Amino acid sequence: MKSEELLDKMDLIDEKTVQEALDYGASGSRKKKVLISVLAAAAALILTVGTAVGVRQIVKGRVWEEKYETRYVSNDAETVAELTDELLVNKPWEEMTMPERYNEISWRGLFYSIRTIISPERAGEKIADIDVTGTHPFTGEEHTTTAEIYHFNGYDDNAAVLVRFAESPEYFAAVCPAYKPATLGDYLAGINAEEALLVPGIVEYVYYDSSNNVHRITFEGLTKEWLMSYFAKYAKVPAETLMEILQKDNANNISYMSCRVAEEEFSRENGIFYANFWFTKTGYMATNILDAGHAFYVGEEGVKEFENYLKDNLKGYEDIVRPGPDIKTPETAEENGVETAVD
Repeated sequence: MKSEELLDKMDLIDEKTVQEALDYGASGSRKKKVLISVLAAAAALILTVGTAVGVRQIVKGRVWEEKYETRYVSNDAETVAELTDELLVNKPWEEMTMPERYNEISWRGLFYSIRTIISPERAGEKIADIDVTGTHPFTGEEHTTTAEIYHFNGYDDNAAVLVRFAESPEYFAAVCPAYKPATLGDYLAGINAEEALLVPGIVEYVYYDSSNNVHRITFEGLTKEWLMSYFAKYAKVPAETLMEILQKDNANNISYMSCRVAEEEFSRENGIFYANFWFTKTGYMATNILDAGHAFYVGEEGVKEFENYLKDNLKGYEDIVRPGPDIKTPETAEENGVETAVD
């Protein structure tokens, strides 16, 4: 399965499936548990149903040509566990890369997920020597090694460190999904956002009309300067976890705006790691930069501020997707999205 297809299917996983993933992870292997946590965190807030064939520039006062794509999807098509199986490739231990052999480490009672190679210049002082165990995902054979942990310059040690395994001279980034910052400001400082966060400038806005058609507006041109200034306004907002938000049992805690960002130094072996900041109608902003979800209550007005900036300052393109017979409109659906065609 291609990565694009996997991400597409992740968007269709409902809350029940997420819970099944968490239950499965509790009894499954460490390898699958890590992969499942990534999928569950990414799927829990995303609200997307497909990509339309054509795009239309949003220009007030103009009538656009509408292009549609009908797509039929089902939340029960595949389970999270089945998706994770397709991420694993059976090959000899000797041919595996270091992150494939040892996909995570344990330090101070916390697990850190191994990511990409980092320049030695980013390494600070050595802070620990540890023993590491890796398990072959297919044979179950265990291997042990030793590793050194170094301070990752610019990052909070509780969020990310550098690891150098005995078998390799290279330094690898290792991130901790269980990082618990006190506030949004602490979170951004901990992940070195000011320096390392990349902002491709793409934001998706989704709403449903009365006919259950999905309108997806893709805005372009968001700058890092504006995004960081927006974050600064809410720096003192307390941090919450994704599961804490889900446990509030609020049906409206589902995203309708998704701001795409990247953290180059948290990337996996195959390239830059793209993540999102999601926004909900109930005033939450959440992100999956550290795999596990972190959420921040910026308030309904705070979310509206972000939305208004998109509409007033950025260029947008709209896709319309007609629903399949098994797609239901969320209870929060309303026709108050971005202004569309004018007669």
